[in-house]
Amino acid sequence: MQKSTGDVPRGMRTASFRVSSLAFCLLVAAAPAPGQGLRVDGAPAALATLLARARAASPCSREPRATAEATLARLRLGDPAGAAALWAAPIDGPDAAQWDAIAHFWYLRATGDAATVRARWPRLRRGLEQTVADADPPPSFAAGALQAHARFAFAALGERLGEPTGATQSWRERALQVWLELERQTWQPGRGHYRPLPTNGALRLPERPDDSVLAPAAAGWLVATGDRFEGHLRSALPALLAAPVADARAAAWQLAAAAQLGERAHLDAAWQRLPFDVRGAAHGAVLDAALFALTGLRLATGAGVDEHGVRLRPWLPPDVRWLRCDDLRGEGASLDLELTVRSGALEPDELGEAALASTVGSRRLRATVHLRATVDQRPRTILLQGPTATYVVPMQPGDRITRSLPCP
Repeated sequence: MQKSTGDVPRGMRTASFRVSSLAFCLLVAAAPAPGQGLRVDGAPAALATLLARARAASPCSREPRATAEATLARLRLGDPAGAAALWAAPIDGPDAAQWDAIAHFWYLRATGDAATVRARWPRLRRGLEQTVADADPPPSFAAGALQAHARFAFAALGERLGEPTGATQSWRERALQVWLELERQTWQPGRGHYRPLPTNGALRLPERPDDSVLAPAAAGWLVATGDRFEGHLRSALPALLAAPVADARAAAWQLAAAAQLGERAHLDAAWQRLPFDVRGAAHGAVLDAALFALTGLRLATGAGVDEHGVRLRPWLPPDVRWLRCDDLRGEGASLDLELTVRSGALEPDELGEAALASTVGSRRLRATVHLRATVDQRPRTILLQGPTATYVVPMQPGDRITRSLPCP
């Protein structure tokens, strides 16, 4: 699995593995016209239903996690204005300041809209400083990872906004202090995954994972010592896929973990468990996981994760042979992605692709990427990744590439 270390210190890695009273609700018109928001053709009926419901007029919860997930939904649907409006006024509740910082980091990474984030910077700083001042030891692995994620995201936001280096470095150090202590209390070498609850110095028997240990990765926290986070997902996910799924959010976390790992067996299993008919606050998590799985484009991201390119690691469910997603948004870019399943002998347009030399007759995914536009009119590096091959292609706005990804 490709890794991007960003500014993480040696030994720590990230696996590459989002006012008026209306601003308090997710009120969305009918599906946007082509070029003005996400359009998906060839989608399974269940996914089409999920997309339709996400676009439909429906008030969203003001609970912080649900609002952050709704941010992802708006960004996925190509509605950055709707995403920004969700946080136009402060949100109350536990962890609100932390989700505020994380959602704004997602928003800035996806849209490149620094002006909106800069206008809210004083609020973000005050909220997080107060949270740190009042912080108790985290009661769970997920809560501790959220604390570290928010601090790291805030430091990365500061860097992108040109804040003094000393201030951003201080927040990064706070994040690492939280995380290293959390690792000390939750890592289980014998099981290869983090335990759901810190030991707090007590001797405790090894613990099986629960779905909460996948929540940090679904939110973009992929930092760990060495390769622990990848190992954590590889160890915890199969055990959770073998047990009944608790609820819609847990199913979304499982699919996001499977998409991060990029292993087809896990993706197939997790996709079958996803509740596409979900209603209520969890719809944002479900939509984000579904589109992350299909495209490999991560919007719930963290500091140091794929900072220097747009990573696409596409996958299609077993019953889907063709899919087209127009106006995907990420890293300040708009792009189209078309996927077609091929098998048998190589076709004439594939004969020059070295990655296919040893896969004659194998199943493969033919992917076309069209970079529509970028917010700064500058090129983007596209990382088109399959199980055994990765294409790294600098693209100018308007460029189009087509490649085949072997799917052994």
